[in-house]
Amino acid sequence: MPDFNALLDKNPLEFERPPTVPEGEYLVVIREKKFGQSSQKKTPFVEFSYGIVSPMASVPEEALSGVDLSKAKLRDEFYLTEDAMFRLRDFLEMIGCTEGSTRDAIESAIGQQIIVTVGHETSSRDPSRVFANIRGYVKAE
Repeated sequence: MPDFNALLDKNPLEFERPPTVPEGEYLVVIREKKFGQSSQKKTPFVEFSYGIVSPMASVPEEALSGVDLSKAKLRDEFYLTEDAMFRLRDFLEMIGCTEGSTRDAIESAIGQQIIVTVGHETSSRDPSRVFANIRGYVKAE
C-alpha cells in the first residue's frame, strides 16, 4: 500500500502523467483476475490484468521511448450476464481454458500468454487525455 503521507508531503508539481502505452500488438501474460461490478448499472464482471512481456513488430521502437512497459496497466472486463457471457466464452476458448466450470476456466487463465492489440481512445471528459485500450487478442503461439 502506498504511503499517502509521503505523497501528500510532495509538491503537486512533482507528479507527472505516465506515458500512454503506444498502439500496436504486445505479448502479455494474464497476471490476475478480480470480480467487481460496474459503477453505474452495477453489472457484475470479471477483470483480467495483463503484464506486458514484450512489444511485437507492429509497435515502432521510437514510440516506446520513455515508456516503462513494466509499469503499464492493461486490463479487460467481461460482463457476467446471460447476454454477455459469449464474450468470456470466446476469450476462454481462444486461450484454451474450457475445462470444468466457468469459474475453473477463469482461474486457469492466470499465467496464460496472449497477444493483445492496443488502441488509443480519447477521454470524453478531457480530450487532452488518451487511454490505451485492448481492441483484440489472439492466442500466443
